[in-house]
Amino acid sequence: MTAGPKPLLFVYGTLRAGAGHPAHALLAARGRPLGNAEVRGRVDMIDGYPALRDGDAVVRGELWEIDGDFTDLDAYEEVAAGPPTYLRVQAEVSCDDGSRVRAWLYRWSEP
Repeated sequence: MTAGPKPLLFVYGTLRAGAGHPAHALLAARGRPLGNAEVRGRVDMIDGYPALRDGDAVVRGELWEIDGDFTDLDAYEEVAAGPPTYLRVQAEVSCDDGSRVRAWLYRWSEP
């Protein structure tokens, strides 16, 4: 039996390698970087954290291939909190090489 492709995750805030935040260790422990990428939207600072929201701007970030599941990352992003702070959703991501892929990302959970 052949394993399917590994899931992709687009990160734009504290999980990025260049952010200097300790949370990046969660991502680095379970994935490998594939390069820079972007999505449509906007990032607002909410309670001191970057929050991806709907918008027409370009949000730059990194694309990662994930080994295993998202349990630790979901916990960090408070996906399971009630109500959740962020939602993990799939979106089209434009890579710097011109390709487009579907990847997971954490979007702000707006009321």
